[in-house]
Amino acid sequence: MPTFKYKSATRDGKISEGSLEAPSRTDAVRMIQATGNIPLHVSGKGLSIQMEIKLPGFGNRITQKDLVIFTQEFYTLIRAGLPLDRSLAILAEISEKKKLSDVIGEILHKVEGGDSLADAMEEYPKAFPKLYTSMVRTGEVGGVLDVVLKRLEEYMARLQELKENLISALVYPSLLVTVGTLSMVILMAFVIPKFESIFESVGQSLPLSTTILLTTSKIIRFYWWAILLLLLGCFLSVRYYFRTENGRFLLDRLKLGAPIIGGLAQKIETARFARTLGTLMNSGVPFLQALKIVRDVLQNRVISSALDKVTSQVRGGKGIAAPLMKSKLFPPLALHLIQVGEETGTLDQMLLQVADNYDREFQTAVKRIIALMEPVMILVVALMIGFIVVSMLSAIFSINQLPL
Repeated sequence: MPTFKYKSATRDGKISEGSLEAPSRTDAVRMIQATGNIPLHVSGKGLSIQMEIKLPGFGNRITQKDLVIFTQEFYTLIRAGLPLDRSLAILAEISEKKKLSDVIGEILHKVEGGDSLADAMEEYPKAFPKLYTSMVRTGEVGGVLDVVLKRLEEYMARLQELKENLISALVYPSLLVTVGTLSMVILMAFVIPKFESIFESVGQSLPLSTTILLTTSKIIRFYWWAILLLLLGCFLSVRYYFRTENGRFLLDRLKLGAPIIGGLAQKIETARFARTLGTLMNSGVPFLQALKIVRDVLQNRVISSALDKVTSQVRGGKGIAAPLMKSKLFPPLALHLIQVGEETGTLDQMLLQVADNYDREFQTAVKRIIALMEPVMILVVALMIGFIVVSMLSAIFSINQLPL
């Protein structure tokens, strides 16, 4: 039977840790609840091992994953009926990241001083984005903080899952590129030079492919430092430009116009727009305020700037479907579903459905592209190595044909 590690809290706020055996995680949670305690964190013993390399200045930033865990635990405590101040005190105590623990402690201090939770969180925008604090404020005013925290947790968990799936999908192609590049560099820097002296001693003109190969090898061996400096300079220059407003706008426009990447960029932004707006509406955030938050959440500058025009038309009294249709920001199917949701009064639910659809489409498209990239990368590496082998063999054959 699996063993689970857990953290739980009593009704008076005392924290306890331990382990127990249960058929599943759900059963483990029920067993903890049966004791009258509140389960804060339950994980399989063999699955919860995390390896962290801590470097000075790194690893203390509050990440989205940290915020997801914080929200899950916060929801559990509020849902169990614990007061806000006691919940925050428990969260500050059990947080494994010092930076987050300090921020929660400062928020607790402000709440005890009379600030609302949302006002206190707004003092730390790097930890709690505008979307988060706006939804918390709505939950406080409406007396449904637990409901809002649950929606926030679901929203952020979906985004985190999408991000982790994308990173996992890119691991193997990245490994192929790295291995292929290193193989080529080793061949050009260490293997080819061993044949160079043999070819030069013969004094015979070599085939063009062999000449190109030997010249490239010399450049890599003698001017590697210049190549590295040039690549580094180009990288830093491009990186600096694309961090400017004009550069970022140009890059986002290029992304949308690219043959394959453009479709992926549109799908992910459609899902992000729909999920964010649907979650905010579902939580009772005023529509115009929700649109402003969505604009800040979108990562593509071209789409977010076009959304400004949509917002101004909505402010003028129009619905959202017609302005979105004119802007052509998103795929036709998404726009028609949004129009149906607006007409039937179920816009928030329809937006969440659109988000689910395009999340799935994005992940499916990425998997297909990765599946095609793998054989293409292998073929490219094979062709490059084949070029080296053929070039060397053609030179050797030409030497063997010389008259004695």
